[in-house]
Parts: sequence; C-alpha cells; structure tokens
Amino acid sequence: MGISDRLSDQINKHLSTSRLNRQSKEKPREYLGASILGRPCARQVQYMWKNIPEDEGKKIPAHVLRIFDIGGAYEELIIKWIQESNLTLKVLGDDSKQIGFTFEEGKIKGHIDGIIQDGPKDCGPYPRLWECKSMNARRYDDFKSLGLKRSNITYYNQVQIYMNQLKLDKNPAILTGINKDNGQMIHEAVPYDKKAALEMIERAKEIISKTEAKQLMPRVSEYRNNFECRYCSWQERCWHNE
Repeated sequence: MGISDRLSDQINKHLSTSRLNRQSKEKPREYLGASILGRPCARQVQYMWKNIPEDEGKKIPAHVLRIFDIGGAYEELIIKWIQESNLTLKVLGDDSKQIGFTFEEGKIKGHIDGIIQDGPKDCGPYPRLWECKSMNARRYDDFKSLGLKRSNITYYNQVQIYMNQLKLDKNPAILTGINKDNGQMIHEAVPYDKKAALEMIERAKEIISKTEAKQLMPRVSEYRNNFECRYCSWQERCWHNE
C-alpha cells in the first residue's frame, strides 16, 4: 500500500468512526425535520427521523461522507459570494442562530439557508427564501434542463413548506444549484405552490400520528425492486416482515 492509499485509508477511518460515534450518542429526535418531509417514501422518513440504523452493509461509505462535507463548504462559499455581490442575504436570526420555524406544538421543525432581503431591482422582488444545493454533474444537468420540480421533488417540497411556514410565499424562492464537478452555478426562481405545501403539512401530521402509534407508513412502492426501494439504506428492515 503506497502513501496515497495509506493516507486516504486513515482519513476514511476517521470519517466513518466519527459518524458512528455521533450516531451512538444521538437520541431519536423529538421533532420531525421539515427538510426530509418531501422524500418519496414516507416510511423512509420515519426511519430517518427516529435515527434507525441502516441495514448491514448499507452504511454510508467514506467517500460519500466526504461529499457531504464538500457540499457544506460550497454552501459557505456561495453565501460569501452572494453577500459580497450587492445582495443582502440574511442567514442568522436575531438570536444569532440559523433561521427556522416550528409548528404542530414543536413536533415539526425546519431551518433554512437564508433570506435574500434586498439587492438589485432586476434580481427582485424581495424578500425571497434562499436555498442552496450542491450537485454532481448529472443531477446538475437534470436541474438545469428539467427544473426543480421535475428533477428533485424532495427539494421542491422542502422549499414549499419553508415558504409556507415563514410567510415568504409572496415572492418566488431562489434555489441555487452548484455543480461540484466544475463550479457551474444556476439559480431557479420557484413560485409558491400552496397545494404542495399543504400536502406536506398533512403528510407530516400523518407521519407523526402513525409513528407515535408505532405504526409504519406505506412504502413508496409495492415492489422491492422499485428504484427507490433498491437503493434505500433500510430495504432489508423494511421488507423483512413481508
């Protein structure tokens, strides 16, 4: 094993061990995070919410953990770029914490990337909810050609419930996508979709109700070989009792 492999192995072990340590100390969240509500499978949302361990062999590999960290670094860079570009982007509330919201007696919470409060007239109107997503080349190309709703319904639903709960529904939100492979960037104006937002709220209430009653939500598909099921980290657990 050469120096490159040895160093990479050392870093990968650290990333995997750190994640396992965090998971072992984490208690299931008392609240349901709004960012995962729009995922295609409501049962997967339950597993994620309650921090249910992934199937054996389905742990997130180290290179994906690196991608997660890289995505976070991209977001910090884009915030810096926007704030230096004659746009007023608010990312923290008056309490110096990430801007967020809660409803259903604190059982559902969400936190946003920011609010564009002011800037050039041709970038308005203001204020506008702002969300940032880093993407690989394939997902970026889909986002660019198909738009947010058709390319990633999870992100679309996330934006809608955020706009609804923070009363930022009068002006279209801005979803910034950046291509992690080459640094290309695109911004989509996403109008408020009241129907989608209310559907997400009702879905959240149902997930909470069934989870508290120790009941599972329906799967996204009746077939185990469905795309969403095939690549789900809880596939074996989910289908084991059938």
